[in-house]
Amino acid sequence: MVNELRNYKVRHVGGRERIVPAKNGTEAKRQACRFWGYKPNDYWLGITACSANLIPAGKVG
Repeated sequence: MVNELRNYKVRHVGGRERIVPAKNGTEAKRQACRFWGYKPNDYWLGITACSANLIPAGKVG
């Protein structure tokens, strides 16, 4: 289970959503911010403005 990627649903306060494969929730938020063009360390638009929920195995969406 080491280095196994899990799917996370990342939501941004602006209403955007994205499903991201990542090691953990923080990494999922970081990847989503980069995809959307935000700097992850930006206080107002970065990681602090996102939430990441683990999608159980076998579920889609």
